[in-house]
Amino acid sequence: MRKLILTIITWGIVVGISAQNCNPYFPFEKGRVLKYQHFDSKGKLINSSRHTIREINQLETATGPLLGANVELFVTDQEGDSILTHEYQVICKDDVLFMDVMDIIGPQLTVSFLHMDLDIKGDALIIPNKLVVGTQLPDAQTFIQGSAKGVNVLSMEFVVKQRRVEGKEQLKIGEKAFDSFRLSYKMDVLMTIKKSFKVVQWFTKENNIGLIRTEIYNPFQRLEGYSQLVVK
Repeated sequence: MRKLILTIITWGIVVGISAQNCNPYFPFEKGRVLKYQHFDSKGKLINSSRHTIREINQLETATGPLLGANVELFVTDQEGDSILTHEYQVICKDDVLFMDVMDIIGPQLTVSFLHMDLDIKGDALIIPNKLVVGTQLPDAQTFIQGSAKGVNVLSMEFVVKQRRVEGKEQLKIGEKAFDSFRLSYKMDVLMTIKKSFKVVQWFTKENNIGLIRTEIYNPFQRLEGYSQLVVK
């Protein structure tokens, strides 16, 4: 079971706040489904994921109103067999999105923790309502403790830094072109040794989809894998 603590959340009573006007980079709409495919560096399909918005909560907190989306993640392998289900949250407060580091990168990391109970604490990745080319975005740190049958077997830290809005461009997926912003950041994964990656992501306002593609590169600028939206 995952337990995630985002630093901004303190639950309270229901209030009135517009889901449509909060942030254009996530669909705060109950029942909405986003599907992604995840590939290795050679373009071979690793797995697929379906993100279904199960619940939208309009809440008051100690620091003001927010929207919370409860999202169910369902991951299948190359043959379509289920390998993972879990839930996560996306928060919108003051027109800013707060997203879990692991969930925005993709299910590859989550699948590797399949048989563990996880305690995850740290910062959310922040995505403002308006992205401006050349601006820097806040860093984030996530700490993970994993246990199996009550025994601690894993301790990890994810450090996301040097986040920047690199450009605005059209990104084509299949036959569809999306007006999008390209973001990049460096991610350090600390266990017994440190591994570093560069992550590049594209976000679109179109239909409140948000994330449409993620690419992960090693320190030698070689592509390690990528994920992208399934377009009908």
